[in-house]
Amino acid sequence: SRTVLDAMIERFKLKEMYQAKFNEDARRALEGAMKASAGAKDGMITIEVDDHDPKRAADMANAFVEELRKLTNTIAVTEAAQRRFFFEAQLKQSKDNLTKSEIVLRGSAVSEATLKTVPQSTLEVIARLRAQITAQEIKLASMRTYMTDSNAELRVALQELGALRNELSKAEQSNTTKASGEGAEYIARFRDFKYHETLFELMAKQYEL
Repeated sequence: SRTVLDAMIERFKLKEMYQAKFNEDARRALEGAMKASAGAKDGMITIEVDDHDPKRAADMANAFVEELRKLTNTIAVTEAAQRRFFFEAQLKQSKDNLTKSEIVLRGSAVSEATLKTVPQSTLEVIARLRAQITAQEIKLASMRTYMTDSNAELRVALQELGALRNELSKAEQSNTTKASGEGAEYIARFRDFKYHETLFELMAKQYEL
């Protein structure tokens, strides 16, 4: 790449060595003096450099490897930064939604009798599953920015999403809770709060990663 070639030109003072006035001329001279190929089976990159000084030829060949490593590390950091920015935005949004749902839940006026008829553990399971599905969908959206659909890690993530959806379907079918009035309102608010609470926790973990 141009980035690696320019680094090599600067490192070995190749403009002077090739008597090139501009970097473009030095790049062409360097490209003519080196050869890079990748193995068809093992994918190993082989670099050859021709020079009238054997030691400098060896040093330049090794330097190409070092510069390539620097470049790939920079690309990896850039991708990580993009993912961090993506999850940072998701984390902020989920925190805002959690705060709003908590305020709404605290404002619920519900009697002790109603609370006893509402199986909160069942509602919490469903809410958490829905949040996990949303988090997994967000994770997949992030992965698709730097992975193809044939990537093994992406395929595993898709299978995990399918398993979560199946689990949610079973949980919803087994939930026979029926409520009206203040009970129905409380159920909706409680479920919404638990959803946002779980989603915030999951986004925080992704952001830390």
